[in-house]
Formats: sequence, structure tokens, C-alpha cells
Amino acid sequence: MSVFSIKAQLTESDSLSLLLQKGGQDSLRVNILNQLAPLFIQENAEKALTYLNEAHDLSVQIGYHAGAALALKNLGILNFYSSR
Repeated sequence: MSVFSIKAQLTESDSLSLLLQKGGQDSLRVNILNQLAPLFIQENAEKALTYLNEAHDLSVQIGYHAGAALALKNLGILNFYSSR
């Protein structure tokens, strides 16, 4: 495997970020935010917090209860790791 093929491969966070840029304001965006945030919980807590707050707020706005619940669960995990 060459260096070029390694650089060409997208990470999971890169792929989800690209989907996030293309998405609208719906449950798909909430799901992407809820998948993306845990990838940053330990390395960039502020970014994770931003994603989770957006996921929760949008979920409440569109009445997507499962998305709001997952965002709150992930916020609890973020708070646990941030308090260490």
C-alpha cells in the first residue's frame, strides 16, 4: 500500500462530515450528528458538544424523539469523559 492510497482514504469522520454538508434540516442530519459526535468526545469535546447540541435542538424542533434521546445520552457520555 502506498502513501497516496492511504491519504486518499476517507476516515469515518470525514465521510460523515461530507454527508453533513449535503444534508438538510431533517432526521438524517440528526442521525449524522449523533454518529459524528462520539468520534470527537475524547479528542475534541467542544466539537462534540456543538454537534450534540445541534442534534438535540433539531430533534426537538422536528419532533424526532429518538434523535433527541440519543443526543442526550451522548451528552451524558461527553460529560462523564469531560469530568475526568
